[in-house]
Amino acid sequence: MVAGEPILASIRWNREDHVSALHKLNTHLERLDTAQGHPAVCRVIAGMIHDLVPVDEVSILRYPAGKVPVIDYREERDTLSPQNLDHFVKGAFVLDPYYIAVTRQGRYGFFTLSELAPSSFRQGEYYRTYYRYTGVEDECGYLVRGVDEGFVNISLARTQRGSRFSNTELRLLGDLTGVMKLVFSSNPRRESDGSHLAPRFEIDQAIHLFGADVLTQREQEIVSQILYGYTGKQIASNLGISIDTVKLHRRNAYNKLGVTSQIELFHAFIQTLPTAETSAEDADDSRPRRHVRSRSGT
Repeated sequence: MVAGEPILASIRWNREDHVSALHKLNTHLERLDTAQGHPAVCRVIAGMIHDLVPVDEVSILRYPAGKVPVIDYREERDTLSPQNLDHFVKGAFVLDPYYIAVTRQGRYGFFTLSELAPSSFRQGEYYRTYYRYTGVEDECGYLVRGVDEGFVNISLARTQRGSRFSNTELRLLGDLTGVMKLVFSSNPRRESDGSHLAPRFEIDQAIHLFGADVLTQREQEIVSQILYGYTGKQIASNLGISIDTVKLHRRNAYNKLGVTSQIELFHAFIQTLPTAETSAEDADDSRPRRHVRSRSGT
């Protein structure tokens, strides 16, 4: 399944890392050749990463075009925190810098979180309502084109307090990008062909239709901006209205949609999207669902 020679030729590790790392890599490439089925491949990839670099968690998420993500592989700690991958796929993912990098910017490759996150990351809604509770100290990962306009995110996390990936480790992991592309991209395309627009278009369409049957036009505009991750101040600036007006419309919209927080709003929105299990026939006959049950049951 994986041609070892071209991959090994692309590795540029330091001399002191060379022999040991290449031996480990070659061992795992042989395992990939005999791995049967996608779950087995994911386990081999996770094992290879753990063998080469100290990583506390490896997660592999598949994003079918225009649908909610699917958890193909996870390694979660025993924790009392309710914030985990299940919460992530139910809504928080739309604000994830890795998700945004693909769907809005068409970026693929290996990235640290600091390369993708905005400077105001810790002040944003994604960090305040989800990320701060995950226990992740440092994160990096791969964004790889999948099939049918989708993509795959292989996420690597350090969770020990103060633990961060070193430059040497990041270089080593970055050099494995070619392996990830060969494993997860069965139909690779040029990075500049514009095909990343498809999943973005479908999500954008669903966002703009969300709640259309129960919200006013202004309420729908504000809800759309919230789903895109804008803060109240940013929404006020974008729409040319006061922050108090934003709060008023947001409160009215939340009441009509039967939600009380942004996380609940995300969950309600995600429920309107097709899942990966939706058949092509069903998808052809359906449109994004716009109606959301209000608190009054209408």
